[in-house]
Amino acid sequence: MAATEALATLEPGLAGLDEKLRQLGEASKGEDADIGQQRNQIQARRAELDSAIKRGRLLATNAATTLETINRSLSAEFNRSTFQKENSPLSSGFWIKVGNSMETDFQRVDRVLNQSFTKQGGADFPSIVLAALSVAGALLAFGPARRRLESLGFDFMKHKAPGTRVRRSGLVLWFTTVGTLTVVLAFNLLALALRLLGFFANDAASSLLTLLLGATSFAAFVVVLGQSLLLNDRGSWRLPPLSDATARAWRHYPMFAAVIMAFGVALVETSRLAGVSSAGNALLNLVIALCYVLLIAAALRTGRLLRAHPPAEDGAVFRAPAPWLLAVELVLHVALLTSVLALLFGYISLALFIGRQVVWIAVIASGAYLLVLAIDDFAQAVCSPEGDIARYLNASFRVRPGTVRQIGVVGSAMVRVSVMFAAVVLVFAPFGPGTGNLFSGIADVSSITVAGITIEPAAVVRAAIVFGLTLAAVRLVLRWFEDTYLPTTGLDSGARNSAVTVVKYAGFILACLWGVNTLGIGVERIALVVSALSVGIGFGLQAITQNFISGLILLAERPLKIGDTVRVGTEEGDVRKISVRATEIQISDRSALIVPNSELITKTIRNMTPSEPIGRMEIEFSVPIDHDPKRIQMLVLAIYSEHEGVLDEPQPVILIEAIVDGRINFKSYAFVASPRAVADTKSALLFTLLERFRQADITLHTS
Repeated sequence: MAATEALATLEPGLAGLDEKLRQLGEASKGEDADIGQQRNQIQARRAELDSAIKRGRLLATNAATTLETINRSLSAEFNRSTFQKENSPLSSGFWIKVGNSMETDFQRVDRVLNQSFTKQGGADFPSIVLAALSVAGALLAFGPARRRLESLGFDFMKHKAPGTRVRRSGLVLWFTTVGTLTVVLAFNLLALALRLLGFFANDAASSLLTLLLGATSFAAFVVVLGQSLLLNDRGSWRLPPLSDATARAWRHYPMFAAVIMAFGVALVETSRLAGVSSAGNALLNLVIALCYVLLIAAALRTGRLLRAHPPAEDGAVFRAPAPWLLAVELVLHVALLTSVLALLFGYISLALFIGRQVVWIAVIASGAYLLVLAIDDFAQAVCSPEGDIARYLNASFRVRPGTVRQIGVVGSAMVRVSVMFAAVVLVFAPFGPGTGNLFSGIADVSSITVAGITIEPAAVVRAAIVFGLTLAAVRLVLRWFEDTYLPTTGLDSGARNSAVTVVKYAGFILACLWGVNTLGIGVERIALVVSALSVGIGFGLQAITQNFISGLILLAERPLKIGDTVRVGTEEGDVRKISVRATEIQISDRSALIVPNSELITKTIRNMTPSEPIGRMEIEFSVPIDHDPKRIQMLVLAIYSEHEGVLDEPQPVILIEAIVDGRINFKSYAFVASPRAVADTKSALLFTLLERFRQADITLHTS
């Protein structure tokens, strides 16, 4: 990285020297001596700079090669250790090896434990006092201090926090933070007391204690996180949508998972320091893997029982499990089956890794869930249009409250994406830095070359994974954009539809480009292939391309939007959907008229609701010339005023259009709330007009 940055700094200088040499030109007879001296200085400087750049490029290449070699070595070591095959626990060979090495292994472990827990010399009085104070501090942190801090946080959230979900998410986050820190502090104080009293004095024992502290601290975080999310003693403050009975059913699982993880780390690290034999390590891994298998099986059984017998509580309504819950259950069944088969066939390390990874992913997902909700709730509370910040910005800088809310929504989304990205990185952390080379073994399969482009099976697998994950991310972003961000903008439904459509297709194009790039195909090669194929398929794709571009123009310029009433040729209807290829219009008989977008761009269409959604009616008739036109005018206006569908503004109008052949031709206009109401309202008015004219002995003619 440093070499690459240095090259980026030096290369512009080399280009500048080349430009100076070009301006000076070649040496010629009779030129001034100072020009030749300047040229020589520039050439010497250029040679020195060019040599430095070449050395930097070589160093960067060697560094990249070394890093790739290290990653491949780590990946190979991970694969070797994870997929190492032992004798099956069902075979006698496994237990014979364990029996042969058991006595020696016990002696080695006993020696390490004796070295760790045997005092190295006597502790002086100050050390004893400090150790006693450390123990007292640990007890204080573990008990009274934690309870007091939790009580203060609960009182604050109950009486001073805004009355939104931020109270619950803030309380859970406070309980998790306080509980973890106090317990970790207590463990560290106890470890300090042991060291002050002379225990864990040598380097090996000290490193063992440090590892045990890390394991117990993480186990404490798991327990506290689970307790804070379930909140069995404060069900109304519970953050996940779980009933009290469901929370009680899961209350012991965080403790079980934490004990197994801490117990496993303690056994593995102690055996490593003691130099336990491979048979002894296999037995330890078998015990820990069986604990994970039992934990996963118990969790699946609990979930199955809760689904088969849902808790009957007041107001409880049965809901089918969400699709993602069914997917998680399926993955857990596959993990359980794989672990059991791996144990039976001797792949004990693989079974142990699967169990650890299941618990690890559950912990990371729970922590990310809490952080994502807390961040979103905090952003909504701080950037609320009715909040103090919005009022201050509006009064001081004329910032609209809606803009403050949009800033909160976008900022919350950015932070939550960072949290989810960090969660994904942590999920893959157990694979080590060689994660990118996990598919390196697939590359040994013969590659395929098409049109000068080499495609490797490993690249295809990576590209498929990247494409799928990118599409999933695009769907999440699209859902957030449509359901969370757009409602804060004040845009109408048509503008929202246009924005959602553009984002959807932009995301799909991004997923395709990223997948192709992961496949190892550069943009220039794609352009070359497309240009070669364009001659043969250009005419076939001409109409599709034209409609696609027209769709983008419609979405950008918005001459019509969702809900508009338009007339295309002889057909009239409401716009229901605008895609990048065609527009769907629902006509009066409820059928759908699919119009290619190019037709809407290149031909004349009539949008009857471009700005105001009102409709105009027109009624024409004629009467004999001997009738009083003022009387007819008042009669028609009265009919309009009596009908509730006719608007007062704009006012109805009745005009004398002409006097022809002994008749007075009238034309009247009235307005209704929507063009869709024109036909029904006009029909009702004509019925009333015919009846009133007949009652008034007015002879009616059609004009």
